[in-house]
Amino acid sequence: MALLRPVLTGRLSRSSIPVLSRLLPASVRCDSQMSSGTAHTKADRSQLAHQSSESSMVKQEDAQIRRNQPDYQAEVDQASSRVMNGSENGGSLPAAVLSGAPIELQARTVRIYRQAKTATQSGDWHGHHWRMDWDVLSKGHRWENPLMGWQSSGDFMQGTHMNFKTKDDAIRFAEKQGYEYFVQEANERRIIPKAYANNFLYSPGKLKHIRTNEPLGEGPLGLPFQRPSVHCRTFVSPLVEKVVEDITTRMTDKDLSRLFENAFPNTLDTTIRWHTDGTGNAKHTELKTRHGKDDTGHWEGPQSFVVTGDINAEWIRDSTNQLLQYQPLASQDPKLFNLILGAINTQAEFIIKSPYCNAFQPPPPSRLKHTSNSQEDYVHPAYEPTVVFECKYELDSLAHFLALSNTFHNNTKSTRFLTSRWYMALDTVMTVIDQQSQPTFDPLGRFHRNEYTFSRRTSQGTETLPLSGVGNPLANGTGLIRSAFRPSDDATILGFLIPANAMMAVELKRTASVLREVGKAVLAQSFEKRGQAIADGIWKHGVVKHERYGNVFAFEVDGYGSSIIMDDANIPSLLALPMLGFVPISDPVYQNTRKMILEKNGNPYYLQGTAFQGIGGLQFTSVVYHLAK
Repeated sequence: MALLRPVLTGRLSRSSIPVLSRLLPASVRCDSQMSSGTAHTKADRSQLAHQSSESSMVKQEDAQIRRNQPDYQAEVDQASSRVMNGSENGGSLPAAVLSGAPIELQARTVRIYRQAKTATQSGDWHGHHWRMDWDVLSKGHRWENPLMGWQSSGDFMQGTHMNFKTKDDAIRFAEKQGYEYFVQEANERRIIPKAYANNFLYSPGKLKHIRTNEPLGEGPLGLPFQRPSVHCRTFVSPLVEKVVEDITTRMTDKDLSRLFENAFPNTLDTTIRWHTDGTGNAKHTELKTRHGKDDTGHWEGPQSFVVTGDINAEWIRDSTNQLLQYQPLASQDPKLFNLILGAINTQAEFIIKSPYCNAFQPPPPSRLKHTSNSQEDYVHPAYEPTVVFECKYELDSLAHFLALSNTFHNNTKSTRFLTSRWYMALDTVMTVIDQQSQPTFDPLGRFHRNEYTFSRRTSQGTETLPLSGVGNPLANGTGLIRSAFRPSDDATILGFLIPANAMMAVELKRTASVLREVGKAVLAQSFEKRGQAIADGIWKHGVVKHERYGNVFAFEVDGYGSSIIMDDANIPSLLALPMLGFVPISDPVYQNTRKMILEKNGNPYYLQGTAFQGIGGLQFTSVVYHLAK
């Protein structure tokens, strides 16, 4: 009986396969080297048995020598495998029958799956194809290295995989090879469009709140206790804890009581990322050496780094306002005194380093990690990214530095913040004021490029300045100071931002009073004069005639007669002018302005909903992100 040698091309029909040697009687074997099937005689079988016996002895000796090698004679569990012998149902013969592959390879289970996206990358290329890999053989196909104890394997398919364009291609291949297989379906990625503003969208119905911490409040809303554990709070003041206890026990509205209990100490609980009282022996000499002789006292004394919410960076404006409620307590609590004194010293270092910037990285002595704002900004003057988080020039940031110092002095009568570094920061503030009071064109009509320019690669116009980062033109001789950005971090349209100028005028006069107390009469007079010049500029250029409301304060002007009529909920704002100390609340121009900005017809950013209403801002037109009422 001739033994045919068919070529495996595609699917083989069973009718075209000859009877194979493994189907002959046990007494007859066909020599694969012969062209015809010849039966072995008894002598032949005796000789073969002798050779087999010798081969077995060699194998036994070899096994003693290499006892740690895999057992290639390991039996396969036929009950759970799919070793093909040609008797299976189907219209085609599995390739494994004719391949000559060892039985260990045939009795395998393979997995068919689609790879997941790499966790550290955004690309999904690996998910475009399907992969097949093999299971791990057990029994003698694994052994332990006697010297090092490493695990080794004789499984030649363990590190092998195959890729297919589709799942069906992989399944067909597995069936063709006679593999047991299972398909691991891929999890489809679902991208849900999200927007930060959705967190503030109003939805009708009962007021929703998340009950996260026990005990719940005794009020109708059952508000949760939201303060972190005592061990996790970033700063603890016994006096603040006493104030919280005294006030909450006397409040009859238990929901309001719980809100106060959670909110009043929140700055101390969560945002004092780094504080040193300055009593240690370390003077950070390596920093002084790096910065040179002009940095005498650099980062010395108390220091406090106050972050803004969930961002590991400090905004000058925000940190001043975050500490504001503790200022009246500073004279009674040494810990609060040192905390606020440290905040003044830290702000002074930031302003000396980068006076045009509004948000800063953790101080070098803190050893805290820096954070990237992931923006592509082009700013002049250039800044150091390890020091600055964002460099939007906002006039009110400099005014808030003065406000923090002045409020601290008013409440404690202390002058400990009047260090050489503070005076250097004060001189830096005045330098910026002088530079930003310059017009776009000089009296002869020649273009004067501003000292500060800002350009950001963005699709939002509120995030960058027009005209190649310079901003719109401003007139000469107004007495006003330019601000490139608003307190909301949105770019100004007309650079003379009236609320920021009003705050700076007030704080310069307050600083002059402090300087006068310590014998700095000449310096105090210059500050008083500059503050009055700004105030005069506001009354001359910042008050406009409105046909409906009469004389009102504009939000922004350019000195040429153009003005922006609106208000923003951030501080400083037109609504907050009495709180800033610029005008009394009874002032008629302020009253006209207040009426205008608290009406939808007067203020485009006055937002009204079914639940509440108030002044919003430019960042969100459909929701009230900041609320002023």
